[in-house]
Amino acid sequence: MARDATELIEVEDQPLPSVVSPLEAVKDGAPQLWDEAPRNLCFSLGFGDAQATRRAMEQALLEGIVFDADSGQVLTGSFADYAITRADALPSFRVALAEDPTSGNPLRVKGGGEAGIMPATAAVVNALCDALSAACANDVQMPATPMIIWKLAKCPG
Repeated sequence: MARDATELIEVEDQPLPSVVSPLEAVKDGAPQLWDEAPRNLCFSLGFGDAQATRRAMEQALLEGIVFDADSGQVLTGSFADYAITRADALPSFRVALAEDPTSGNPLRVKGGGEAGIMPATAAVVNALCDALSAACANDVQMPATPMIIWKLAKCPG
């Protein structure tokens, strides 16, 4: 009976282009497997976090622990003494996606991860070092408060 049933089934097939090599699958013009995975690259796309950027800027520019030089007592131990950012303390910015497939490997992908705020904090301090390099400041310590930046910019050099 099963054999009789299989004889009643009609199958229509349509030959489709195929690629079996991952390196061939990511080349321009390769058959696209899923519309949701352009260039046959399947990955989780992350392109920035405005809140993490704000926190990184706060950390680089404002956050610091101040100790009394004589007693060692923490002077910034409460919110009354700690730098909490107001809306006017940071520039406005927007986070945007900037795709830049690498040519450094055959799959044209770059590593990405949830690194938190540390890379952004370093980027802020590196930008300050670049901006202040003409004024003899090649090492900017955190927090790079407005007063510290002003003193570094006034350095005779």
